[in-house]
Amino acid sequence: MAARRAFLRVLGAAALALSAHGVIGQQPKVPRVGMLYFTRPTDAFYQTHVNLFRQRLAELGYVDGKTIIIEERFADGSEARLNELAREMVAGKMDVIVTQAVAATVAAHKATTTIPIVMLHAGNPIEAGLIESLARPGGNVTGTSNISLGGKLMDLLREIVPGLRKVALLANPTNAGVPPARKDIAEAARRSGISVVFVPVTRADEFPAAFDTIRAARPHGLLVLMEPVIGSHRAKIIEFAASNLCPHFTTMDP
Repeated sequence: MAARRAFLRVLGAAALALSAHGVIGQQPKVPRVGMLYFTRPTDAFYQTHVNLFRQRLAELGYVDGKTIIIEERFADGSEARLNELAREMVAGKMDVIVTQAVAATVAAHKATTTIPIVMLHAGNPIEAGLIESLARPGGNVTGTSNISLGGKLMDLLREIVPGLRKVALLANPTNAGVPPARKDIAEAARRSGISVVFVPVTRADEFPAAFDTIRAARPHGLLVLMEPVIGSHRAKIIEFAASNLCPHFTTMDP
């Protein structure tokens, strides 16, 4: 809730600043907001948040089609399509681009260094090269992040599972937030004498092999680093964890 309020304040400030550029004697320009998603419109994240987002904007006076124009684009899990859509938004001269998670933010940042980008729930924007630091981000990217604390997650799982000795870690290694999270998890596991089986997935067709790897490893628990590729298959992961060899599992956003 706090992250959403902060995000709306940032977007609202951007819209107000942009609307101030109308020329005297002419009709004020209606700001165009591009919404860029790595996922598809049926994704649970989108379905859960988009109505609340639009409702709150309307309460603040930003009504789609009247005081602002919102244009949504979905990459359906394709990185190539994501980059293409980002370039299209820049060519379409959006006034601000709102991005879901780090993948969409990186795509938008590659496409423009001048149009303001508001990232939503972007795992580790520093590691991704999107900002210089949390205190002084610099550049054209702002918004909310969810920098992971992988070691704390391992410690919590150890408390939940007595006698924990082996953990499977399901993650997308191409996500910028995964390497630091994986390092933290490995260090916490080493301190507690726990072995970690790293199971990478970068595409939808890799999940069956990943599940076979986890099943063969016979871990006592499963850690899942949530991001767009993995998040779009959360139901499949939960079903696997509930019906196979992982009596305990937990997730986090890298």
